[in-house]
Amino acid sequence: MLKKAVFVLIGIFIAGVLLIGFQVQQPEKTTELTLPPTLPPKRQGVLYIGLMVHLEGWDEEVVNEQAFNKHADVVRRFARILESYGAKATFEVRPEFVEGCKRWNDNVLKELYERGHGIGVHADIGGSVEKEGLTQETFSLKLVEMKIAIESLTGIKIRHVSGICSTLDWVKAAIDANYEFTTGTVAYCVMSMPKVKRPAEFKDCPSPAACHDTFPTDQKDRMHPWRTSTGKNWLEPDVNGRLVILPASGVLKGMEEEMKGKLGVGSDKFTEGDIDAYIDLLEEALSYTKAGEINIFYVGWSIGSPDIEEDLLEKWLKAIQPYVEEGKVEWKTLPEMYDAFIEWETSKQEACLAILQNPEE
Repeated sequence: MLKKAVFVLIGIFIAGVLLIGFQVQQPEKTTELTLPPTLPPKRQGVLYIGLMVHLEGWDEEVVNEQAFNKHADVVRRFARILESYGAKATFEVRPEFVEGCKRWNDNVLKELYERGHGIGVHADIGGSVEKEGLTQETFSLKLVEMKIAIESLTGIKIRHVSGICSTLDWVKAAIDANYEFTTGTVAYCVMSMPKVKRPAEFKDCPSPAACHDTFPTDQKDRMHPWRTSTGKNWLEPDVNGRLVILPASGVLKGMEEEMKGKLGVGSDKFTEGDIDAYIDLLEEALSYTKAGEINIFYVGWSIGSPDIEEDLLEKWLKAIQPYVEEGKVEWKTLPEMYDAFIEWETSKQEACLAILQNPEE
């Protein structure tokens, strides 16, 4: 009987110890559960970067083979420098260069395309309404002619056009000419809008040259492509619009001046200050990138002279290289940016359709 009592007392003692241990450990467990959850780091999307190159300003190349050969040589040298850094350009072409390729039997445009660069039209006609007696109908017809000329020469499907800002409905003109997207919008593009909708500083632009400011003016508004249906309200996204806007972020030559509000001052000369201004703007663009969005950042260049400032061009490309290596930016042609946008649109539509078809999931 005594032995049994001892065993009972020992059992009670052990149970008490376990109970005390459980009660001591419990607060730690509760404290763990009440700690705020660790938030994941903010995700940012990759930034697609590019270079829009206008082949223009060599009017004599249609009748002067030497002039054309010099232009074609500059273009090839320019492309080789970009390629040595894994960069891609999109060459937007004036009709005289296309005609020169045909007349002097040098299909440099097809060659550039096969080397991985993009090809498009640089129309540069929308601002000549009064000068050339341009109408909405002839506007579209001229855009069709430019498109067909490159397609006939190269066999490449041309999908985009730049240099079409106008008091006419330049969006409709591009749509009617079967272009899928447009690039390089400048402030003069607002002239197709009703006067009351135009920004105050660009309400009465006399010409594209006078209002060649990068537009939209804020970098955060140039980060993502959008669709539009008409030049009357092209700044307002329209999911059913047939033309996609790929806004540019300025011209590399003269970027320093534009960042200081002095557009056009020294813009014919490429300087180290332009490179610094580009990197500053690139950093700003990176701060606006979003995961799950198509983020774009491209600038313009014009090959209007034999001087392409190779040393500075390489310095600019080297300044970008760390961002490429870190995976923050990725070189794209403008058609590739457009394709990425279309793929993004399609995935969004498919996701919405899946939700509608399976609401319980």
